[in-house]
Amino acid sequence: MQNLRFEEVNNSYLKAYNFKNEEVFNFQHFADDNYVQYTWLGYVPIEQAKEIYAVVSRFVSKNQIPFPKSLTDMRKAEGSYDEMNEWLAKEFMPVVIKYGLKAYASVFPEDFYSQLATEEYIALAQDLPCQKAYFQADEMDKAIEWIKQVDISQ
Repeated sequence: MQNLRFEEVNNSYLKAYNFKNEEVFNFQHFADDNYVQYTWLGYVPIEQAKEIYAVVSRFVSKNQIPFPKSLTDMRKAEGSYDEMNEWLAKEFMPVVIKYGLKAYASVFPEDFYSQLATEEYIALAQDLPCQKAYFQADEMDKAIEWIKQVDISQ
């Protein structure tokens, strides 16, 4: 497996680069609007995606970043990530929910195979508690508007 390189731009912005020095992921905390954003760029193998999630978890903990609302931008994600779906739905998301996630939104990928994998994930995750506050969009603007306005007070 090729190594990833991480760059902490500041205490609310993290980037990941592949072995070709191409940015494959970034994470940002938007404190004013009380949400975090995960942005996937290109193809990321499952083991590297898990590593990214682990690094983000440490980054969030170190910088005491709350994440009651999350937005995942998959527009530039590539390839099928079927193997990742079960891990996300069964292992990662329950932990994130335990630590405070109440609502999340996703923006559909442009890549056809990634779209299929996203639909599979939605089916797997339908019983998660925060699925009641879940929004899927084709456009980033719609997802941002929703995540900023969704009521998580309950």
